[in-house]
Amino acid sequence: MRELPDEQWLLRHADTVVDRIGVPYWDGVAVGLKALAGGDHGEALRSLEEVVRNEPRNLHAHYYLALALLAGKRPRRHGSELVKEVGVHLRHAAELPQAAVLSALVKEDHGLHWLPCDALPAELAALITRVDPGQAAEILVHVPAPESGVWKALRSKVG
Repeated sequence: MRELPDEQWLLRHADTVVDRIGVPYWDGVAVGLKALAGGDHGEALRSLEEVVRNEPRNLHAHYYLALALLAGKRPRRHGSELVKEVGVHLRHAAELPQAAVLSALVKEDHGLHWLPCDALPAELAALITRVDPGQAAEILVHVPAPESGVWKALRSKVG
């Protein structure tokens, strides 16, 4: 699988990306990112679902599809079936630190919101250190759950 360009580049070139031989092709991940950035969750879902259908091993497509499924709402505002679907996509993307952290945030906010968390487990705290500030900000914007311990830890990375 070829390496993806950085997110800012993808956002600027979302409609058409030119590959190494100069032939334009449709980049569904880039289109999905642009739609997510604009709050168009429906377009993001359509684009990213197509990528996942055609490239089931595309970790980034699964991760961003999980974000799009949450539609800018905290996990506890969704039903269990949608949260399970989000979890499936995050498991496919589990190699990405941001996917593993988002999975913990979803589990905390949807399933354990009634159980206050004073401190994060050491393994989760270590994983959060592997998420760069841009990825942390992306999660904060798309998954507003400020009472969550995971969300607070991500917020401290952003500043």
